[in-house]
Amino acid sequence: MARPRSGTSATTGGDAGHVQRECLAAERCDCIVRRQRFVPVARQKDRRPCLLAKGDIGTTKEFGAIQLHLEFREPTPPKDSGQGRGNSGVFFMGQYEIQVLDCYSNNTYADGATAGIYGQHPPLANACRPPGEWQTYDIIFNVPHFGPNGEVLSPGYVTVFHNGVVAQNHQAIRGATNWRSPGKYTPHGPSGPLALQFHNNAVSFRNIWVRPVPVVDEP
Repeated sequence: MARPRSGTSATTGGDAGHVQRECLAAERCDCIVRRQRFVPVARQKDRRPCLLAKGDIGTTKEFGAIQLHLEFREPTPPKDSGQGRGNSGVFFMGQYEIQVLDCYSNNTYADGATAGIYGQHPPLANACRPPGEWQTYDIIFNVPHFGPNGEVLSPGYVTVFHNGVVAQNHQAIRGATNWRSPGKYTPHGPSGPLALQFHNNAVSFRNIWVRPVPVVDEP
């Protein structure tokens, strides 16, 4: 999916970047991440993928309700099994995770599968491609809302397309995602950072962009 004019790139430097560590390569490239630094790598068909190698990375800019597009590639040849194969994650507001995992001919627990809301809601379908092939996430995220006393007025919601297949259909999020946790909300502000999780697997990312999508509550 091409980035719309209203979209903001999250993989390039300058005003379009908003990454925690400045990209050392030229604008329009993608990067490898080592020890949370961006380092140019050899070109691969005019693109340089962002490879999570040593730690989580995230944006310095904060976002609320957004549309997110990204592409990811699982390591090849595949290693290990279950949660040990190509594990990463996309975190909205730093605490609500959409799972990234190599689930191509790889079984795991349901709510830990690719495109699942981690620990809460399994994906509606397994749309995984073989490791080594680029895959896409197109995600619409709506922020939760809290009352003056910290009560939840409305939960967060997420719609996920994985390789063009609906994996989450305006699914409510139960709270911050975690392992073996039902999820619990802690009141927070209307925006937060985006982050990509490092989980000891070298998952590659490219073509990451976001655009605000405020909710219009009109019939």
